[in-house]
Amino acid sequence: MTEQQREELKQLHWMHRPKCGMEMKTILLNDVEVDKCFICGRFYLDEGELEKVAGRPSEFFKTVKDGFTV
Repeated sequence: MTEQQREELKQLHWMHRPKCGMEMKTILLNDVEVDKCFICGRFYLDEGELEKVAGRPSEFFKTVKDGFTV
């Protein structure tokens, strides 16, 4: 895939939810900018945003995640 093709795909899918494909908008949640789909109501969190929104240290979520890893 060429750089131009990658850029075209990025622009086509930018700020669209991966599962339903609808456009997301950035909102403020607990002083953290997160992306929300107003069609299905779900949120998309970038790396590190879950910890910021929940107010928990990263190590807590690493432990929880490791519990689900096979």
